[in-house]
Amino acid sequence: MTYDVIVVGGGMMGSACARHLAETGHSVALIAPPEPQPGATGPWGSHYDAARITRRVSHDADWTRLSTRSIDRYADLEARSGIRFFHGVGALMAGLDDGPQAGFTAAFHRIAASLDDPPEIGTGSGGWRLPEGSRTCLERTRGGWVDPRAMRSAQIALARQAGADVFDAPAAARDATAVTLADGTRLAGGHVVL
Repeated sequence: MTYDVIVVGGGMMGSACARHLAETGHSVALIAPPEPQPGATGPWGSHYDAARITRRVSHDADWTRLSTRSIDRYADLEARSGIRFFHGVGALMAGLDDGPQAGFTAAFHRIAASLDDPPEIGTGSGGWRLPEGSRTCLERTRGGWVDPRAMRSAQIALARQAGADVFDAPAAARDATAVTLADGTRLAGGHVVL
């Protein structure tokens, strides 16, 4: 079997990569072994944890821009896949005005204030049990957490809808742009993404 692109790894990054490629018309093979059974040993992806905090605001403008774009796409991904993975329960950032993290605090406050729809920005403890001299940034709805396993499932479902082939066997070998799976299946591609 020959594909434009073979994506090895069906975690949070690989599944999203395969979806984007398939949705733009490329023929895609996604190698995405199922989750390990409880008690199994071996090298596993980082998406097997239960939750990841997600928020728009950071001390870095580029990070904030990319995170905002991602969060703004969650509803579409959930609607098209039928899989809920985002829980908009809010996110709080806090830091001190003085000390070694003062620059971080000033930066995330500056970036929060620059957003088109800024979160609630506060000084002092704001009713939270925080040290004196704290500053806060509270995103009530666009911050929260994602279930990485559900996000992976949504991305894989959408990659399949767009025509990607998904293989459950793990990759065993790669030779230039050919990948051999543990079950002996050999895939050829124009590109391999690891």
